[in-house]
Amino acid sequence: MKNLIWLIIAIFMISGCSTKNISIKNVKVIEKKQEIQQIKFLPQDTMLYSKSLSNSFFSNSFQKKMDKSFNKTYFKPWNMKKIRESKKSAMWAFYAYSKAKMYGENHILLPKDWFKKQKENANFNNFNKINKKAITVVNSNLRNFPTNKPIFKDVRQAGEGFPFDYGQNSAIKANSPILISHYSKDRAWAYVQSSFALGWVEIRDIAFVDKKFQQKFQNNKYVVSIKEKFPVYDSIDNFKFYAKVGAIFPLLKEFKDSYEVIIALKNLSGNALISNTKISKNVVAKKPIDFNQINTALIANELLNEPYSWGGLLENRDCSATTKDFFAPFGIWLPRNSKAQVNSNIGNFISLKNLTPKAKEDIILAKAVPFLTIIYLKGHIMLYVGKYNGKPAVLHNAWGIKTIENGKEGRYIIGKTAITSLEPGKGLKGVDNKKSLLNRVRGMRILADSKDLKLFYSSL
Repeated sequence: MKNLIWLIIAIFMISGCSTKNISIKNVKVIEKKQEIQQIKFLPQDTMLYSKSLSNSFFSNSFQKKMDKSFNKTYFKPWNMKKIRESKKSAMWAFYAYSKAKMYGENHILLPKDWFKKQKENANFNNFNKINKKAITVVNSNLRNFPTNKPIFKDVRQAGEGFPFDYGQNSAIKANSPILISHYSKDRAWAYVQSSFALGWVEIRDIAFVDKKFQQKFQNNKYVVSIKEKFPVYDSIDNFKFYAKVGAIFPLLKEFKDSYEVIIALKNLSGNALISNTKISKNVVAKKPIDFNQINTALIANELLNEPYSWGGLLENRDCSATTKDFFAPFGIWLPRNSKAQVNSNIGNFISLKNLTPKAKEDIILAKAVPFLTIIYLKGHIMLYVGKYNGKPAVLHNAWGIKTIENGKEGRYIIGKTAITSLEPGKGLKGVDNKKSLLNRVRGMRILADSKDLKLFYSSL
C-alpha cells in the first residue's frame, strides 16, 4: 500500500512539471502557415543571382582603401583612451526598460526592484575609470545589463517573448579588441567598448592585453572566415570556439593548404597570450577577398537558413548582423544596427520615402547594384541580390510577417535568413499588403560610388 501511495505521488509530481496539453488543431495551423510561407520564397541558391556580376567589380585601389578603413575601425578600441559615450548614454537600457512591464524567463512579471538591483551591480559610478585594453577569447555577448537573465516584453503578444530578449545588445566574436570602462560590483562583468557596440561582457570571456600583445596581433595582415561555424583549436589542439563568417585572424605564415594565424588565449592571471594555430584554406581566406560572382554567392550561401536571433543571441544573427558579416570578408565595414548602416558615409544613399510601391520598385530595379545595395525600412535591413521574374529579390534574416485575423495580431514565421521578394506575404490570409516590406521601405544605400565600380552587371 505504501509503495502504491508513493507511485501516485510520483506520477502527480511528474505531471505537475509537464507542459500544458497543446491542441493538435493549433499545431497544424502553425505548421500550415510555415509551409505556405516556404512556398512563397524565391530560389534559395544565391549563385542564381550572382551570375549578374562580372569577375572584375571594384577597382583595386577602392577595395584596398575600404579594407584599410575596416582594419582601423576594428582595432579602434585599442587606440582609445576612454569610452566617448556619456554615462547617461551608456545607461540607456535602464531608462528604456525600467519603467515598462518586463517579464523574466518564466513569463512572470519582473519584480519592481529587479532593475534597481541591476543598476546597483552595474556600478556606473566607476564609469570610464578603468580604461583597460582587452580582447575576447571566445564568442560572447554584449549585454544591456550585467546578467545573462533574459527580459521580455509581454510574452502573450505576437513578436514578443523568445527570441526577443531585451537584455541582449549584440553578439561579439572571438579575437575582438575591446576597451574596458569599468567592472560590475560583483566583478563578474566588464562594461566595454567594441569596434561596433557597447555593453556588458562576462569577465571569463575576455583577457587583458599589453602593448607587446597589441603589436603582434595588429600586424596588418589578416585572414577572414568565409565559412560558418567551423571549429578553431589552439596550438596543442584544444578546442576554443566556432568561427563565424566575418571572424578575423592575424596572419603569420601561408602554407599550401593552410594559414598559420593568431588566436588569443587567457592565462591564469587573466592576461592574453598569443597562440599560433593552423586553419585550412577551405574555411578562411586573405582579407579582403575579391568581390565577384563566385565569392558573393559563397558568402551569401553560408548565411542562408541561419535561425533568426535578436541581437545575435545563441550565436545566430539578426538582420543587421547578417548584412554586416556579409560585407566583412570583402573588407567593407558596416555599423551594427540597421539605421546606422543605411546612414553610413559609404557610397550613395537614395531616398524612397513617400513614393508609391511601384515607383520604389522601379528605382530599385534601375539603380540598385546586386550584392552591394542595402535596402532599409524602420527596424529592418536587407541585401539586394538582383531581380527574379522582374521583381526585386532580397536576402535578409527576418522573424516573420505580421498578420491580423479577427482583430488579433499574429505572424507568418520566416525565422531565418532567406531570399524573398519585397512582398513575401502577398495574398496570404490576414496579411495587410499596405504594410508590406515594399510599402515601408524608406531608402537604399549603394556601398560604392560609380567611379569606384567597373562594368559590373547585366539583367537576369
